[in-house]
Amino acid sequence: MLKLFRSAAVLTVLVAAACSDSIGPGDVAGTYTLREVNNDETPPFVVFDDGDERTEIVSGDFVIRADGTFTSTLVLRETFQGETFPDNPLESSGTYDLDGRDITFEDSDFGDTLVGRISGDNLIFDDPGIRLVFTR
Repeated sequence: MLKLFRSAAVLTVLVAAACSDSIGPGDVAGTYTLREVNNDETPPFVVFDDGDERTEIVSGDFVIRADGTFTSTLVLRETFQGETFPDNPLESSGTYDLDGRDITFEDSDFGDTLVGRISGDNLIFDDPGIRLVFTR
C-alpha cells in the first residue's frame, strides 16, 4: 500500500496550470504545503479504506529550490484490522527542469521521472484515484 501512494505522489506529479507562460526556477521556488486531497480540505486525508485497511495522509510538503533541486515529504498513517501504526514519513529528493510551465522532476531516491505543471502558487499532483494540491 505504501508503494502505491509513493508512486502516486512521486511517479506522476502533474501540476495544473492557468496559463502556459514561461517561468524560471526563481518563480517556482518555495515551500508548498499540502492543502487538499481528492477535493477534501480537512486532514488527515483518507486515501484508502476497505474496512480492513485504511491509509491516511496526515501532512505533506514539497520544497522547490531555485538551484534546480527539490525535496518532498508525505506523512502516512496506516490502520490494519483496527490497529493504527506510527505515522510514516515518505521522503524524496532530486532535481527538476522547467519548460514553460511544464516541470519535470528527476527523483534521485527512487529513480523516477515526474512530469507536471505549475499554476500560480499551487502545485497539483494528479494520478488515477488521487489528487494532491499543495499551496505555496
